Amino acid sequence: MLALAPLLIPVWSTCFLFTGPHPWWQAILWVLPMGLPVLADFLGCRSRRPNWSPPAPLAAVVLGGIAGLFIADLWLLLEMSTQWQWKPGKGLMDTLVDLMAVKLLLGSNGAHSSLLVGHELVHRQAWIPRGLGRLLLTLSCYHHFAIEHIHGHHRRVGRVEDPATARLGESYNTFWWRSVTGQFKSAWQLENRRLRAVATGRERILRNQVLHGVLAETGLIMCIAWIFGPAALLAYAIQTVMAIRNLEAINYIQHWGLSRGDRAPDARDAWYTDTWCSTHLLLGLVHHAHHHRQPAIPYPRLRSLPGSPRMPYGYFTLMFMIAYRNPRFQALATAELQRLGLGPFSNSDHHHPHHQIHSQGKTCPQQGIGELMADVVDGFDPGRQGSDHGGVGHR
Repeated sequence: MLALAPLLIPVWSTCFLFTGPHPWWQAILWVLPMGLPVLADFLGCRSRRPNWSPPAPLAAVVLGGIAGLFIADLWLLLEMSTQWQWKPGKGLMDTLVDLMAVKLLLGSNGAHSSLLVGHELVHRQAWIPRGLGRLLLTLSCYHHFAIEHIHGHHRRVGRVEDPATARLGESYNTFWWRSVTGQFKSAWQLENRRLRAVATGRERILRNQVLHGVLAETGLIMCIAWIFGPAALLAYAIQTVMAIRNLEAINYIQHWGLSRGDRAPDARDAWYTDTWCSTHLLLGLVHHAHHHRQPAIPYPRLRSLPGSPRMPYGYFTLMFMIAYRNPRFQALATAELQRLGLGPFSNSDHHHPHHQIHSQGKTCPQQGIGELMADVVDGFDPGRQGSDHGGVGHR
């Protein structure tokens, strides 16, 4: 059932942890299936039902299941880490390859199960799902995202003051650092602004939700180190850092090179794809423009909007491309912006100059394994994933 597709990565991650620790060759076998969505997105395998939506009760069960699995996965990871061997020899090799699997498999699952699900839930109005969303973000040391994303990013998307909007010509490595530090700074400023209106003096400190998150995350890290030891802390750090990097890679892709001016968010302010894996595994990410138009709508009700720029590949392939062949991604994305007359190539919005988003830095140089993608495409062909984006009924 398509409604259960978002459970594939979380269930696979739980099975990996439940069977660990692993001999080195088994750890590699556990990671290899993660290449299938990358390959499918690269080949342009498209969904025949890009606007299909699961029943709301079933979608709620799926979200709850993913959240529960992630909490269980965190415990299983910490337990598994206490069994790793660190003496030179085969045991050390097994441990190091297991850590590689933690980086690739559990880092991806952390972005999906903790940060994407947390993002979905903090947009809800009811306090129980919103609280669960904040818990999931805290478990990945990104609690401040709940404040900055809703009160900052959604108000400033596509503008130069938004740290989560990637600028034209900006490399992923430059964006990653700017976004992570900028979002925390923005969350702190937004919370202080809120508290100045409702509290005074010491009460502002006691009611500061960003500070609450930092204290909870610090307490979590200290408990992991005290109860499970340094190996567990290393495993947790690798999973968490990779989860955050993957989330910020998604942010980088979603708004790269787009600018909005003073108008309300619409289809022109987020990139779109209809590849099967991105559509059915990633909780509505492909309909990000609709999410910005109506942020409170649950992911099953999101739809594609006419006029969005089309991503050259799905998210799974682009996650590798932006890291290892970033100049190629920028060339393809820039060609699409020029084709549609969006971002800095727009003549219709009459943006004020300070709203035009450009990067002052240079793109990152081509890197190592990026050569594996040297024959990706000779140029961006909009027909690769279908004809020009035509809205809800698009095929």
